[in-house]
Amino acid sequence: MRNINKLLQLVSDNFDRLFDTGLCGIASDLNWSRVITSDEEVRLKDFIEINRPDWSSFIRPTSAYHWKPGRVAPRKRWLKRHIRRTANA
Repeated sequence: MRNINKLLQLVSDNFDRLFDTGLCGIASDLNWSRVITSDEEVRLKDFIEINRPDWSSFIRPTSAYHWKPGRVAPRKRWLKRHIRRTANA
């Protein structure tokens, strides 16, 4: 299994091609396309959930989204930040 940094980089590398709903959707698409395994998809989704923005659950606690649907810029910023943070992990 690839480490989380490599998995986040794959999401970033495929963002513009696969983005339609959210980061978890990209993870699912990467698995469906056989770029990542099912275990890697689960690892990515768990990482996204654990590291979601602090404010996301206060805005819409029942929403599956941590950012407003369709908003690209905050997701890309989050990805870049976590790719940097996990670079030496």
